[in-house]
Amino acid sequence: IWRIDQVYKSKEGRLVMFGPCNEKNDDYFQTRGLYEEKKFKNFQVGSFQNGSTEFVSVTSVDEFEEKMKNAPDGKKGTAYKGKKFKANKMFFSPNGDLFVTGQQFNPKDNKYQDINIFHFDAQGVLKAQYAMNKKYATLELDDQMFEFSKDNKYAYWIFFDVVGEQPVKEGDLMINKPLVMPKVGKLNMESGEFEGYIEAGNGDFYCHPFVLNYLKYDSDGSINFLGEDKKGKELWFARLPIN
Repeated sequence: IWRIDQVYKSKEGRLVMFGPCNEKNDDYFQTRGLYEEKKFKNFQVGSFQNGSTEFVSVTSVDEFEEKMKNAPDGKKGTAYKGKKFKANKMFFSPNGDLFVTGQQFNPKDNKYQDINIFHFDAQGVLKAQYAMNKKYATLELDDQMFEFSKDNKYAYWIFFDVVGEQPVKEGDLMINKPLVMPKVGKLNMESGEFEGYIEAGNGDFYCHPFVLNYLKYDSDGSINFLGEDKKGKELWFARLPIN
């Protein structure tokens, strides 16, 4: 049984679908019962274009464990174990590699925890699994995106980690403003190594949670974060060159 979590289409018309699978058989498509599986042994990726199958690859949970790469800051994340995980997005890189993003999930409190990236080559072979520790569990998936260097050597994994809340006054109301810390991981697409990692803002400034907070400038090859301090009294701007 293959539980297809998402289907993505590239600009060239390539269809890629992914999700966990096991060794059970079924004669027809169904939408009920699959999410009741307690654990899957494998993760499957299929690529299709112009009515033909390019590949269908199967990666075991053991291989994910073997190719685990934690952030260079030394904080260990949780490896994919075939359960309690939500794979939610996929990104096509310029060299054909595929990046699947997702987070660990705790069904007891319905909150999302550690973040994982699955890095596959153009034929669906797993190059690496990158993991990031997340201390503050949230009810929503963290926003993630990718940018790529012009030489196609590096992928920059950008995600907005909600690390807490701050009570602030909005008009006559007090609200709990999410503290959104922008984090960037530098991934070597050739070697599959997790080469660099930063947390922008140094714990003093955070991205805007509800309005524009990110800009990419192709002219100078930079990514830019827009935000403010905890109390929302001081504006903050950070620029990071990626080429």
